[in-house]
Amino acid sequence: MVVRKRDLASWSSLISCYSNNDMEFEAIVRFIDMIELGYCPNDEYFDSGVCVGCALIDMFVKGDCDLESAKKVFNKMPERNAVTWTLMITHYMQMGYASYALELFLDMVTCMQRAQGMFDGMSDHDVMSWTAMIPAVLKVCTYLSDLCLGEQVYSHAVKLGLALVNCVGNSLVSMYAQCGWMENAGKAFDVPFEKNLLSYNAIVDGYAKNLDSD
Repeated sequence: MVVRKRDLASWSSLISCYSNNDMEFEAIVRFIDMIELGYCPNDEYFDSGVCVGCALIDMFVKGDCDLESAKKVFNKMPERNAVTWTLMITHYMQMGYASYALELFLDMVTCMQRAQGMFDGMSDHDVMSWTAMIPAVLKVCTYLSDLCLGEQVYSHAVKLGLALVNCVGNSLVSMYAQCGWMENAGKAFDVPFEKNLLSYNAIVDGYAKNLDSD
């Protein structure tokens, strides 16, 4: 049977076929063809797992270090959740574009914020997704020495009940320590979050670094 008229469903089926048969490159090419021909993926398309935008973003960055194409896919997604934003922010940071990562985070805040305040509009998202988002943004704040924003981000983590999560606590300690605020780093370390080797390394390295600078 010949498909005479293509629609989003037929494109989805084709891309899914490539993807399910480990033909990622062909899946990406067809996805781009679909977009260029004016077929805009809707929410159900991305939620279905047929050719998830996150997977395409990941393949572009990890395969060819192609942030430009990854951003095009990101921009075409009709709806983005915390996972999607985290993925792009993390990739920008990994590629050395901290300022772009921060700009993207602020774009996310603008998209999600409500009249009640800067972070209140995000509270209805999947809380567990933020266990990845918050450390990623704190790392950006560390790199840019933006402690003010870092503290606002951490305040939101507290609101979401994530203050005791290991990766969040470690990121806060690391942010203060790397920026030379050892008193705050010590207070952050004293928060009873679950600690591991990274937690102790962050605080010890911070004290050693600041002792050397003195």
